[in-house]
Amino acid sequence: MKRVDFKPKGILSAGVFWQRSVAVCRKAVPALMVAALLLASCGKDNGDDPGPGPNPPDPDPTPTPKTEYLTFATKTANQISVKEVSTGEYEMSMTGTDPYIFTNSLERTNPADSCILTFQYRCDKEISFLQLFFASTPSSGVSEDRSVKVDGIPASQTWKTWKANVSESLVKFAWGKAGNCLRVDFGDKSGIKLYIKGIHFRGMTEQEKQEAEEEEENSKSEAAFEN
Repeated sequence: MKRVDFKPKGILSAGVFWQRSVAVCRKAVPALMVAALLLASCGKDNGDDPGPGPNPPDPDPTPTPKTEYLTFATKTANQISVKEVSTGEYEMSMTGTDPYIFTNSLERTNPADSCILTFQYRCDKEISFLQLFFASTPSSGVSEDRSVKVDGIPASQTWKTWKANVSESLVKFAWGKAGNCLRVDFGDKSGIKLYIKGIHFRGMTEQEKQEAEEEEENSKSEAAFEN
């Protein structure tokens, strides 16, 4: 009796099917890799207007019911085009080399342990420094001897946290009573766009307390060495 191999037309053997599947995958993988790279590149910083941005800001590490968020008195802006995007969030364009703006007066006394000034920001170019003027009242004026220069704002296309420990200035200028206000100078360059929100004072974290203690010890050691 003659043996007949039954092999329906159109059905591939396991070996042929495997070979063809591997070939298809080899062709598809490079295309998928290119697509992934293109998608990744879309999220990179490209120097464009940062815009408000979708990503949420970092949470306050030391939240308290007493936290008072500062707002800007937009009519006091000097060489800044400012627009309040939403409550407590501002879009600023620096139009000159002496950009500054006053905050509205504190509604209540700032807690004694709230010495870290912080906010969330997005900025298309670096702001080399900030200068803070500690005014008693909006009408009392400001002077260099009641001010301090602090770290600038690095450029960032995504929301970042900025902070500065101003504990010495708060004590030195006896600042933090209801009615007090700040003047904030945003460097000395024009042509910078800044988005800023969540401006407030907070307490120090344990790490910040340790860093402050170490800095104080170093200062004491340097003073003793000089004497």
